[in-house]
Formats: sequence, structure tokens, C-alpha cells
Amino acid sequence: IKVQSMSTVLVIGSNASGECGVHNKTGILTKLTNLSAENKENDFSETNIEQIYNGKGYTIYAARNDDFYASGNNKHYSCCVYTRSEHIDTPQLIDYFHNKSEKVTQITKEPTMRSRKKKKKKKQDKKRSDAADEEQTDRVKVEHSVSVKSTSLSKIAIKKLCVNVSGYCTFFISENNVVYANGNNRNFQLGFKSRPDEWFSRGFKYICEPKKVDTICSNLIDIKSSSAYSVALRMSDRGVMLLYCNQGKYSKETPLHIDVLNLIVAYVGELSDTDCAIYQTGRDGRWMPNGAFMHKYIVKIECGETHSLALDEEGVLWAWGNNRFLQCGLPLHDNGVQLKSIRNAMYVPYFKQKGIKIKDMKCGWNHNLVLDVDGNVYAFGDNQYGQCAVESEQSATCSLPVLVTGMDGKKASRIECGANHSMVATVDGKWFLFGKNDKNQCVTQGDVAFQKVVHRPYCINAVVKRAQKGKIKKVMLGVDNTQIMLQ
Repeated sequence: IKVQSMSTVLVIGSNASGECGVHNKTGILTKLTNLSAENKENDFSETNIEQIYNGKGYTIYAARNDDFYASGNNKHYSCCVYTRSEHIDTPQLIDYFHNKSEKVTQITKEPTMRSRKKKKKKKQDKKRSDAADEEQTDRVKVEHSVSVKSTSLSKIAIKKLCVNVSGYCTFFISENNVVYANGNNRNFQLGFKSRPDEWFSRGFKYICEPKKVDTICSNLIDIKSSSAYSVALRMSDRGVMLLYCNQGKYSKETPLHIDVLNLIVAYVGELSDTDCAIYQTGRDGRWMPNGAFMHKYIVKIECGETHSLALDEEGVLWAWGNNRFLQCGLPLHDNGVQLKSIRNAMYVPYFKQKGIKIKDMKCGWNHNLVLDVDGNVYAFGDNQYGQCAVESEQSATCSLPVLVTGMDGKKASRIECGANHSMVATVDGKWFLFGKNDKNQCVTQGDVAFQKVVHRPYCINAVVKRAQKGKIKKVMLGVDNTQIMLQ
């Protein structure tokens, strides 16, 4: 029997709301702190953490036994824990999925129009006697087959947790492809309607515990959320990647679907009039995707504070939304006026013109890191804290993607973005941080003179080794905090 070793998690940075999972009166951890050692008084100290997800001021911990814990800002009930306190100092168990059953209905053949009318008529005639209903059923021929799969579970199995550093939304996707959501729903970004019933606390604005989202389509692969909208990636019946979005200024309570070839786009919520990839046309109010974007197979999505990125199967990077910090990679219009917003999805011209194929991308609040297939890292967008690895005195924004250097000439294998700081891991096992460092979230920890901004990639391996023995396995970035997992 192979025994799995316990993973060690070190935390550092802002802890104002408990996002580091440590009870600390000062609200900041300036030194690397062992998460388990600081939680010896509760059951969490014996928990083997597999992954950590950072939201906007809160953190969710996924354990190897499929349990989830949460700490941090719970004002919007993002932590999935119903409590009167707006802050959760130490990790609390999310027990919603325990002792729950889940029913899934699978339709093997699309119901015909005749059977749909029959069902509608049955609903209208609920007050009729059972005998009359039975007689009517005999007269109407059923022309489709339906198989119902009912699964009774002691604990609903979650296959994916979706949390983003720019949002207060938490999404769970179960093994049966059922989507659950909780957190901030002020702009309908969770996909819930605005009816005040038992599903909602404080009206419809906040969902205090995970609830099934009926308005979201099935077969979702990933969901990314921002402060006021969400973007999701869906697998079609043909195995094609599709884009699915919740957005907008248009106060839509349920997602609006537009089917164009292999692209499905839907919007719901309330945001600016530019943070979307579609436009309204014609008297009938139809919504159509951008012409160049509508034929693409999307394989990855990311969200910043008010902008979004999508990667297609050909390695082309697309962007839309707020461009005030040039985070969409489109600096100037032909007449020299800055494009402050991108209404329709557009490819980032720098990469396409140079023939650079993108492998991965990450979004901070207003900046991006991009990893190409050759292991090179590029950054663009807001740089006032050096999060693009450029001296901020030279440029507060990076209008064009800049090549991130300073990693000893090694190729990158992984990238990550916090709100205003960034991480690059190289193929030889070195980990570099740069950007905002006012709470020591870049883990300089006295190794160099304390700097509120780290302009160049700083290797944290030596600092981590002095604090705790072990090899760095993962580095996760929050708003102003950092978690390091050792193996």
C-alpha cells in the first residue's frame, strides 16, 4: 500500500480577511508561515491539501479526500459557509456536498413537437383525475425514448472547482456535470434569476451556500468569473470546444444563447457596455458574435477585472473588454486615439504578426502573462507595480507584449497571476515572483532590501528552503498573498 505524504503549505502576505488561513491580529504575514502548524487546534491541521484556489480576498482549499475548506472574505458568502461573520480567519469545512443525493436525467432522443405539446397539456390539466390523465396518455402516442439515471450519493463528487482572483463567485462542477454556484449575484453573474425565494439570502444579491444553477447549460469544462460577469467553456455533443459567457449591461437574468456554427455565446449580468464579444443587431434584437471570432474553436478562457482572454486551438490569443491599461494588447487606433474598450473579440496582433503560438495565458486584475509553445513568457497591460517585469518608472503600462527575462536564460514551464503580482516557473525547478510587494507577497523576506515593488523576476527557492525543508511543488497567487506548496 502506497502511503501519500502530507503536503506542506506556506503562506505569506495579506491576511486582513483571513485569506491566508491563519489567525493573525496584524492582518499581514511578512514571513513564510506553515499553514498546518498554525491550525493545530482544529481538524484542518491533519488535512492533506491537494490544491488551493484564490478568489477576491478569500481562499478555498481542496483536500485529497475530496473535502473543501475555505477562509477569508465571506461578505458575499463566497466561502460557501453560512455565518454572520464577514471574515473567516481559519479554514472551515464546506459540508454542503456531504449527505446529498444528485439526480440526473438523460434524454437519449430529442422529444418531438407532439410529445412536447403533450407534456404542456398535462401540466395544464393537473387538477384532472388520475383516470382522465391515464386515458389521455393512452390516446397520445409517445414518439421518443427517455432514460433516467438517478444517483444517490453520500457525498456529491466534485470534479472541478472554479474560482478566480478577480471575482467573488465560486462554481462547482460535479461528476454528473451539474453546476453549483454561490457568492455574489448582484449582477446575475451566477446565473440565478432575481426572484426572492428560498434560494437567495438578502433577496437575490448573494447566494450563501452552493445551489444548482438550472440556467447554465451542461457539459461545462471551465468557468472564469470577474466582479460582475462570468465566462464559461463548454464541450458540445460533437466534442468541439465552445465559449459561453455571462455578461452585461443589459440586465439579463438568464443567459442569452446565440448559436453560430461551433460557437455558443450567452450573456447575463451587468457591467460596462464593452466587456463582451458580441453585439446587438437588427430590429429583432438578435445578438451576433464578432465575425472573425465566430468560427474559432476555443480551448481556454481567462478573466481579469474587466477584460477577458480566449485561446483557440491554433494558438491564437483573443481579447475583449476594458483596455484602459492596454490589457487587451491593442494599444492605439489608427488616428492615435487609445482604444479604451474592445467591443468585439479581436486577436492580439503582436503574436499573430510574429507567428508566435500561445500555449497558456493568465490574467491579473489589469495585466496578463502569456506562455508560448517555445517556453517564452510575455507580459502586457498594467505595470504600475512592476507586474510585467518592467521598471514602472519607465512605463506604467505595457502597450505591447514584452518578453520577460531574468530567469537565468531558462525556458518557462508554468505561469500564474495574482491581482498585481506574477509568477514564472522554469523547467529546471526555479520559481520567480515579481510585481507588487507591499505585503512581502513576492517572498523577498529580508533576502534583499525590502521593496514595495519588485521589478525583475526574483527567485524564491533559497528563501523557501531556509524557512522549510522540501521541494516547491506549486505556487498560488491571491490578491496580495501567496501560497507555496511543498512536497
